[in-house]
Amino acid sequence: MCAIFGAFNVDRASEKIYFGLHAQQHRAKEYAGMAVSDNGEFYQYAGPGIVQNVFSEKELHGLPGRIGVGHIRYSTVEDDKSLNNTQPIVANYRNGKIAIAHNGNLTNVRELRQSLNNQKLFTSMDTELLLRLLCLDDSTELIEGLKKTLTKAQGTYTLLFLLPDRLIAVRDPSGNRPLSLGQRGKSWFVSSETCAFDILEVDFVRDISPGEILIISQKGLESGTLCLPSIPLARCIFEKIYYGLPASLIFGEYASEFRKRLGSRLEEVCPVLGGQAVMSVPDSANFIAEGYASSGRSGKLTSGILRSHYIGRTFIEPTPEQRELKVKRKFQLVKPEVAGKSVVLVDDSIVRLNTMPSIVRMIRGAKAKEVHVRIACPPITNPCYYGIDMPTTVELAAAKMSIEQMRIVIGADSLGFLPLAELQKLSPEGGYCYACMNGEYPVPIPQ
Repeated sequence: MCAIFGAFNVDRASEKIYFGLHAQQHRAKEYAGMAVSDNGEFYQYAGPGIVQNVFSEKELHGLPGRIGVGHIRYSTVEDDKSLNNTQPIVANYRNGKIAIAHNGNLTNVRELRQSLNNQKLFTSMDTELLLRLLCLDDSTELIEGLKKTLTKAQGTYTLLFLLPDRLIAVRDPSGNRPLSLGQRGKSWFVSSETCAFDILEVDFVRDISPGEILIISQKGLESGTLCLPSIPLARCIFEKIYYGLPASLIFGEYASEFRKRLGSRLEEVCPVLGGQAVMSVPDSANFIAEGYASSGRSGKLTSGILRSHYIGRTFIEPTPEQRELKVKRKFQLVKPEVAGKSVVLVDDSIVRLNTMPSIVRMIRGAKAKEVHVRIACPPITNPCYYGIDMPTTVELAAAKMSIEQMRIVIGADSLGFLPLAELQKLSPEGGYCYACMNGEYPVPIPQ
């Protein structure tokens, strides 16, 4: 999973991009990069780590211009963790330069490489394939060439293209990943999440529509549509459950509000009658736990677990060993809040089962009477091929174990998941991807 951010017609664009990426740091932390245009001259910089460590005042000063794009990334392929695999990627295009930043995952990489006659690539990223195909296209107009290039791409993508005088935003027809447009005065911004607009006091205008090409120039906004076969809307439900920041407007609803509704529904179908303390696994489950405790039937909301904000998300650590180590340093228990009580521990999801057993052991060690675990996401039994780091079935706990087997591993008195049918009822308008839960992939996956 990645995040992209673009700025057009703004003083010191690199500084705005810095803050826009920083606000989305929850999405990725392995690499950060940006490219800016200053009177047709392109400047770029990228490095490993989080935004504030990659870009100092010196680096930002060396990135002049009023238009630019930025990218933060964590890799989802085991062999592509190198500095070469940073974005944006800059290339020569006709008589000038072009840069691309991409959030998503193409599923027909092998086919695209073959169409390039297996020419030598500088990265192992699918993003480079798109840029090479575009630069090789012989269309007289950029947008025509972009449309032709994207007819060859399968999978999910939100894209930002930087040209000397334009910013182009593209969202794939399935709408799998969020992408939004913001405005402040005569300046325009594009972001994976709307929380980045808040930090810059930018007004949210609208989402980039699925299948839309939006051109931002001194002429204003010009919208077009990709010339692709009809593809069903398949917005990632995991963005609303876990990935998006609670302050972000994700697919038309604030993630915080959705998570409270999610928690309330979870309590309706999986209550713990007689529960005393409802606790979240912070921070992503905080609003889910609030919703779960809202009826009062299963206990009172309690801040029993503290999270160190000096440790990042364990879910997006590159290796299992690193994730396990950070779990042990990440959480601190407030023992008086659990001693002698029936505790209901609420979390957003179980993926690899790295975190929950350690937390339950901590709670039992603090003399809790009972520990009941409630999970707001249905069991994740299938890989994600669209950009979230769940690429193989073998690493998914629910694909290998029954709920009872997971309960035993966790060490809980009971374990309950929200059923898929109940999750679907929370978004009756439809158009969401549940492939990681039901194996029904809306965007074709090659063998």
